[in-house]
Amino acid sequence: MARWHSTDFDFLPERAFRPRGGGMTLEGGSSTPAPDPRLVEAQVRNLGVQDDMIKQIITNTNDMAPLQKESTQFALDASKLAQQQSNEDRAYAIERRDKLTGVQDQMIQEAKTFNTETRREELAGQAAADVSSAYTSAQRTQSAEMARMGINPADGKYGSAANALSANTALASA
Repeated sequence: MARWHSTDFDFLPERAFRPRGGGMTLEGGSSTPAPDPRLVEAQVRNLGVQDDMIKQIITNTNDMAPLQKESTQFALDASKLAQQQSNEDRAYAIERRDKLTGVQDQMIQEAKTFNTETRREELAGQAAADVSSAYTSAQRTQSAEMARMGINPADGKYGSAANALSANTALASA
């Protein structure tokens, strides 16, 4: 603890303080005039206004406390929910890290089985059926057109068109 020495107060005149009734008082008068009573009265009124303002602030704080508590609780709950959902999303992503979605899995499975002998035969059969259906429809249309134009089915022109259609059918089937 620091000790004070008499030299610490050299700016005061010697014996400036005089002991009185257990305390010290400053000797000598002051050249400062007494304060204006109106100033004292204004300061007292100001203190009253300050007291009223402090009371109002405390009242407002007490009135807002439940709302602030509710708002804080809502923010905490929302934060906890967001954290929980984030953890769940992360766990799901880690679980699915080396897996694909169902549609992607199905596409990959189909791609793996696409270039097999069975699949080639299946697609070839579908293609042959499509070609046959298309050329059967074309043959019906050609026969109807020839009949509309009055061409006899025994005529060479009719046979030539039928042969060309048959050749195109065979080519498409191949």
